[in-house]
Amino acid sequence: MGEQTGTERPSWASLRAAVAASGTALAAVLAALLLGEYDFSGGLPWLAGPVLGIVLAEVATALLGDRSRVMGVLAGALAAGALLWASYIATGEGLEPIPGAVWPSMALAVAAAFLWVGGLPVGARRRPPEEHTEQERS
Repeated sequence: MGEQTGTERPSWASLRAAVAASGTALAAVLAALLLGEYDFSGGLPWLAGPVLGIVLAEVATALLGDRSRVMGVLAGALAAGALLWASYIATGEGLEPIPGAVWPSMALAVAAAFLWVGGLPVGARRRPPEEHTEQERS
């Protein structure tokens, strides 16, 4: 009567994570298709990388309902992939070489997405106030 049959239902947290990952991937595909219509020259790659990383990180955060470093890494990887695909589309699907500014733009997208969701702890190296005041007294 109370035995486990091995067919457990997924938890809401894992379901939300799957929806967040799928929604972020869909947003990355749409972004790649839109950005692929523009020429990757001038300031576009330098601006598109961080902005796309932040946008995809926000999509993942909104769908997940929490700031997760794993989702930040996933959003960054999807943003980098979207930029690479967009540059492939913009160059005539491989007829011209991919512009050199796309590669650092991809790195900026990954960094922006990771940092946007709280990738680095704020104040991790600060001392607590109690220790600070005791050391100043001596």
